Amino acid sequence: MQRARRPQCQKAQCRNAGIRTGQATLDSVLVLGVTALLGGLALYQSGRVLRAVYEFTCALISWPLM
Repeated sequence: MQRARRPQCQKAQCRNAGIRTGQATLDSVLVLGVTALLGGLALYQSGRVLRAVYEFTCALISWPLM
């Protein structure tokens, strides 16, 4: 049985091999940061939206009685 030969990297691949070191960690941190920011913004705005819907509903219900 023959051993599988390891492919030789080209010169361009060997030069660029170390450039992306730690890139996945950086991507993960950026995604978590954006997700946390959007989640916090949604929680902050949800109270205002619920309050506006409540006032709108109260106005629609009480309007015929005025």
